[in-house]
Amino acid sequence: MNIKKLFIIPVFLLLLAGCTGADLTKENASLLVTDFLEDFRKGDYDGMYACTHDGYTYFNGIYNPESQSNANMFNALGQNMEYRIKSVSVHGKEADVTVYVKNCDTAQVLRDVTATYISACEQDTENQLDKDELLAETTKFCFSRADNPTVEHDTVFNLIEKDGKWAIQSNIMIYDDITGGYMTYVYKNVVFPDLLGDANKQKE
Repeated sequence: MNIKKLFIIPVFLLLLAGCTGADLTKENASLLVTDFLEDFRKGDYDGMYACTHDGYTYFNGIYNPESQSNANMFNALGQNMEYRIKSVSVHGKEADVTVYVKNCDTAQVLRDVTATYISACEQDTENQLDKDELLAETTKFCFSRADNPTVEHDTVFNLIEKDGKWAIQSNIMIYDDITGGYMTYVYKNVVFPDLLGDANKQKE
């Protein structure tokens, strides 16, 4: 092999590496998704958003740390979540990380919370219980039950290149899967009814 060929091959390899990026590997893709999920487990939601391409705060207005009941629920969802990286596929500056995700069926557990809370309130005929504390403790108890119904998903995290590194393309379904369907519950029971109510008021 002559000197010219010896020079061209390394240059070609450098150009190829520049196109894909040294950090755009399967290992880094898997680590990023793991960081995202572990941040959720720890309740570090800012850390989660930092893993995404747009930093969109999906839990804003849904997670309320000032409400002990809400905080107890999110803490339990983080602790109850199970996950396993199943596969990683890299194609250029994009990657797909498929993750098995399991959590409690949040809608079902919330119905249990409501029923248990209402029953306790009805039995408190002398109004001796602190209702906020009762709701917080009921939420903690119901979400910590080992026999809660669960939901399982194979969730696909789509990754794209951002500043030479991987970033998760944030979308609501990722957050819905890791919270056991809580995003769907909120939109079905809170957001859509509110929108319908506003529309009906405008017609009056």
